[in-house]
This record gives sequence, C-alpha cells and structure tokens, in this order.
Amino acid sequence: MEFNPIKMMLQLKVLKHISAAGIQSPFASSPFAMILEQLFEAAGIMPEQTTAGSQERLSVTNVSQQEQLPVKPTTAPLACKPHQDIHQLIDQISSKYNMNPALISSIVQHESGFNPMSKSPAGAMGLMQLMPETARSLGVRNPYHAEDNLEGGIKYIKQLLDMYHGDEKLALAAYNAGPGNVAKYRGIPPFKETQSYVAKVLHTYQALNA
Repeated sequence: MEFNPIKMMLQLKVLKHISAAGIQSPFASSPFAMILEQLFEAAGIMPEQTTAGSQERLSVTNVSQQEQLPVKPTTAPLACKPHQDIHQLIDQISSKYNMNPALISSIVQHESGFNPMSKSPAGAMGLMQLMPETARSLGVRNPYHAEDNLEGGIKYIKQLLDMYHGDEKLALAAYNAGPGNVAKYRGIPPFKETQSYVAKVLHTYQALNA
C-alpha cells in the first residue's frame, strides 16, 4: 500500500472535526487514527486547538473577569434634607456660646434664607450677613463658609445680648442697625427697616419656641 502523507493529514483533520462536533465515527478510535496522530506528532504538526477543554478554560476566564467587575449600586443615595447641615451647625455653635438655637435660626432665616453664599447690596455676607469690618473683628476668615460665618455671627449676637443685659429687642436692633444707633436713640432706632427686622425675627423666634 502506497504511503500518502497528504491524504493521511486530511483524514486526520476530518476525524478531529468530527470529534470536536461530538459526532462519533467508527474510525475515531481506530488504530489507523492513532498511527496518523503519532505520525503528525513526530512531524511536529499539531491538531486544531478547538477542544472542549480550551472552551471550558475560556468560559472560566470570562466568569472570573465578570466576578471582578465592580457591582453598581441598586439604589441611589438618600438626599439630605434642606438646611440639615446648617441646622446641625447652629445647634453645635449655639451650645458653645450658651445661646438658644431657635433665635439663631430666626436670624439666619431673615438675614439670608439659609443661603451661605448670600450677599446684600451693602456688602453683608453669608448666612448671618456679616459686614466685612464686623467679620474681620470677629476673626471670620471666610464669610461664605457656613461654619466660619455662624461662629462669628453667633459670637457677635452673644456679645450684644451681654451688652444689653439679655434684652433681645435691643440686641437685634444693634445687630441690624449697629450699636451706635441704639446708643444714639437710646433704644430701637426709628428706622422702618430695623423696626420691621426686629419684629419679624422675634415673631419667628416665638413660633419656633412654641
């Protein structure tokens, strides 16, 4: 019988394709197929790498890569309540200066509406609307930083209350119009804006304390 290596190579490839497809062939495990395989190995010819083992390794690799992917959160983070952080700061700093946080909240509400970036046409800045010279005298480095502004503003209203022996009306009038005008008029100055300011802040303060 004439030995034809090309014919034998084609026959072995057919056998390999049949085996990879899961089709049983009477020649797949025959001595003839084994001899052909040994001849190919001796000649350095490797069969096609499409075995089930290689597919299994590929699948395991894909699963491993998928397991390493970051998992996206299924729910969005809860949003903070409006002014929540500011109220917490008011409580903390008010406690430091032995002040009623309801009074400070009332001042902040009417001064800036709880907006740390608020600025008036006259130049008053931040939550408690501190004027530049007042902020400097109180050691406020950044009037638009909520904590710095509250620290300075609460310290200032505490000083005014001590000056007027706890009289909230005079302290609020001085906070709005300045201690000089309170001293000049020996009480709440006859300014419509100041009188309205004192009345509104006290009304809110009483409502919060109720």
